[in-house]
Amino acid sequence: MGVKSTVFKKQFPYIIGGILFLCLVCCVCAAVVALAVYLIPVSERSDISTSPKPGVDELPEPATQGEQAPDFELESYTGRIVHLSETIGNPVLVNFWSLSCSPCVEEMPLFQEVTERYAGTLVILTVNSSDDQTEIADFMAENEYTFEVLMDPRSRVMNIYGVSMIPMTYFLDPESVIQAIHIGTLTAWGIENKFPLIGLDQ
Repeated sequence: MGVKSTVFKKQFPYIIGGILFLCLVCCVCAAVVALAVYLIPVSERSDISTSPKPGVDELPEPATQGEQAPDFELESYTGRIVHLSETIGNPVLVNFWSLSCSPCVEEMPLFQEVTERYAGTLVILTVNSSDDQTEIADFMAENEYTFEVLMDPRSRVMNIYGVSMIPMTYFLDPESVIQAIHIGTLTAWGIENKFPLIGLDQ
C-alpha cells in the first residue's frame, strides 16, 4: 500500500500536466476553428443570408424639409385609391400613426377640427401601417371622423419618408414641398403655427 502511494505521488504531477496539456490543445483547436469561420467571406457562409428580406426594399434617403415630398399611391380604408400627386394645388398634412399609439389617437380630434374648418382647401392624409381595415373603420365610425386614412401594411411609404417614430406629421405646401416636419403630438397652437408655411390663412 505504501509503495503504491509513493508511486502515485510521483506520477501525480505528470497526470495533472497531461490533463492540462489536453485542455490547452482543445482550446487551441477551438480558437483555430472559430478564426477560420470568421475569416470565411460572408457570401460563402451558409448561416448568414446576404439577400434582402422578403418585402423589404432598399431604403432611400428620408424626406426632408425643403424638398419635394415623395409621391405615393395607397388605398384608403374605404377602398379608394389615393395618389399624393393628386393633391398638388392644395396644402397637405401627411400624418403617420397607429391605434396603439396613445399620442397619435390624441391628435385625431384636432385633425377632424381642421378638416371641417378648412374643408375644400386643406387635405389631410393619415397613414396607418399597423392596424387592419376593420379596426380603422370601427374607430373612424365610432368617433365620426371624416379625414382620410390610408393603409400602408408593408410600411413602404413610412420607410420612403424615413419615419423614425410616430406620430410624425409632414406639412406640404400646394407645390407638394415639405415645409415643416413635426415629431410627436400636435397641439392646436402647434398645427396652426405651421399653417402659414403651407399657404393657409389663420
